[in-house]
Amino acid sequence: MSYCPSCGAQTNPRWRTCPSCGVSLGDGTASGVMSAPYASWGSRAVALIIDGVVGGILATAARLLGATMSGSLAITLYLVAAIGFSVWNSILRQGSMGQTIGKTMMGISVVRRDSRRPIGYGLALARTLVPAAITGLTLGVFAVLDYLWPLWDDDNQRITDKILSTVVITGLPDGESANRH
Repeated sequence: MSYCPSCGAQTNPRWRTCPSCGVSLGDGTASGVMSAPYASWGSRAVALIIDGVVGGILATAARLLGATMSGSLAITLYLVAAIGFSVWNSILRQGSMGQTIGKTMMGISVVRRDSRRPIGYGLALARTLVPAAITGLTLGVFAVLDYLWPLWDDDNQRITDKILSTVVITGLPDGESANRH
């Protein structure tokens, strides 16, 4: 199975152009074709749950530790742990590697649609802030639609992925396998 490097549509390794977007696939060999398919909704959902559980355990541990301290110090410790983990996992880690802890455990990565490279800190921040802002404006409706959208989308993208030109793939971003052990 092979996929178009531009739009991600399933292609035949012998095709010279993508039937969906018309981009050249090279000489009809697999070298001009994206090798990693889009991640399933289920693997994305499990990755999100893993991230939530890990963050929740860390925040709860901070809260329990804070129970032995004064009220305001306990709350501060809890918030630093929760926000710190979220920033590190969702922005710094995902921006540089294409993976949160949950995505790593599920073997999936978020990448730029055009290059299949990690999304960088700016897009990782936008992947957090854009849906949060729209969800706030729509009183939560956007969050439900955004997380369920990959179930019927041909490219398994959230609405946020479409806005930011990102995709979630199975495996590592292009050029990353040589950098990891």
